[in-house]
Amino acid sequence: MKWYPFNIRLPKVALLLFAVVLFLLSLISSFYFRINPSVGYEQRQLERYIHAQQKDFDRFLHDSVLIRSLVQKDESLAEYKAIAAKDYGIFLYAESLSDEQELFFWNNQKVVPPQTDSSIADGEYFQQLPNGYYVVVKRTVALPGMSNNVVAYAMIPVLYKFDFPNSSYLRTQFAHDANAIRKIDISEETTDYVVLSVSKKPLFYVDRKAYMPVKQHDSITAFLRIVAFILLLAYLHFIAESVTRRLGATRGILFLLFALLTIRIMLFVYPDLFSFRQFELFNPSIYGTIDNWFNRSLGDLLINAIFFCWLVVFSWYNIGPYRKLPYFIYGRRVPLASAAALFFLIVSTFQFANVVRSLVADSKISFNVIDFFSLDVFTVLGFVILALLSLSYYYFTRVLFRVIFPAFKNILYLYLLLACIGLLYLTLRSGSSIVLFHLPVLLWLLIYTFILSQEQFIINRFKVT
Repeated sequence: MKWYPFNIRLPKVALLLFAVVLFLLSLISSFYFRINPSVGYEQRQLERYIHAQQKDFDRFLHDSVLIRSLVQKDESLAEYKAIAAKDYGIFLYAESLSDEQELFFWNNQKVVPPQTDSSIADGEYFQQLPNGYYVVVKRTVALPGMSNNVVAYAMIPVLYKFDFPNSSYLRTQFAHDANAIRKIDISEETTDYVVLSVSKKPLFYVDRKAYMPVKQHDSITAFLRIVAFILLLAYLHFIAESVTRRLGATRGILFLLFALLTIRIMLFVYPDLFSFRQFELFNPSIYGTIDNWFNRSLGDLLINAIFFCWLVVFSWYNIGPYRKLPYFIYGRRVPLASAAALFFLIVSTFQFANVVRSLVADSKISFNVIDFFSLDVFTVLGFVILALLSLSYYYFTRVLFRVIFPAFKNILYLYLLLACIGLLYLTLRSGSSIVLFHLPVLLWLLIYTFILSQEQFIINRFKVT
């Protein structure tokens, strides 16, 4: 925990200055790039995408030689691959007065035009199909030397809509940007954000999504602010070490606790300060609990786990298994401190268990390691969080047991007291469905206490130093 060479050679204030400079540079880059994911911005991005596909389709229609070869099925392999690689569907029909038209060519099998009769006039239409929303463009093309006209359809995907939330590829998302679904959605009502075709025909409307970051920064701005945030944390760590050396472990731990709490509250009050909220990691739809606003997303849980693990390991390193306890935990204060530590032990055990249970039950994260293809980056982050929580709980309980063990000359009384308090706590919550989950947790706590007490007995018996 103490990086003495680095701490001596590099002045601590330099880290703070670097953090401030990088943050000021991020303000300049944010003003320069001005990326704001308002509904208007997303509407314009979606409109540009549709216009690009329409213009590409118009260029295709002007190539009568290529269309003739497609109708006659004598196109080259290179021509076919070029058309098949397009982001939208192309369908060529023979014009007919009947309801049934003969299909000559298609470049993908994602969807087919919903209506292919002559009663539909040429133009652009916005329609909902079984797998999502599409802009359907119909054009009638007259080819020299052919008696019948060719009816060409462009099926431009706008929003793929699937009912498979756990699928890795059948996801509901916009065709132009997979992340846009977090910010906007197609509105069935008239809004101020209309998407127009190339011919300025209104196609559909979009509106703000229920969860949408208030502000999003460009990649350079986000990178500068994240680096500034890391430098600020490093500065606070070195200051905490200095306070510990000069004023003692208690004041150093309290300083680090106050600093981390201040930063955590600041991130809640000003969520866009370090550009965290724009990342999908902080999307409550992936992980979030209504009754726990402190862990309202996977990103919040990750930050909380890192901060708590940092504080606990720092405390354990400076208090340690053999170093002297703080001055206020001696003499007559030992029973009072031990009672408080015992209370925190029981409450924290149940709370840690609740967080682990919530991470699995209240999220869309797959922890099924048997199905490798169901895992994603959020699965990795979930395991990282579980590792941080496990490490935090281990050292946190070690700190508490350093205060608890001196108050019990007969360790059997500790086991009995833990069991009674734990069962009393569960009895008071007998109406809750989580009690059955907490019963094995209490049993595990008793076993864990027995193991640590035996370790402490060996240390005291053989005076291990």
